[in-house]
Amino acid sequence: MDYYTVTADITFCSFVPVTVYSNANSDKAKIINDNKEKAAIYMWTHIESGKFYIGSAVDLSKRMKNYFNESYL
Repeated sequence: MDYYTVTADITFCSFVPVTVYSNANSDKAKIINDNKEKAAIYMWTHIESGKFYIGSAVDLSKRMKNYFNESYL
């Protein structure tokens, strides 16, 4: 199996978020309800380090349910 690493410098890109949630833990229910059956590209940002993760999902609410499920992680 091949593994690939992709790096990108997003400082040259202009992203305009549609929705921003300031606290994923306290906004769990709102995040899931707001995004039912919506395809999306999303970004998690670790506030302290500034590191981020970008992902995509066909149904964002299902993906978020997985992230909020401790046994999944």
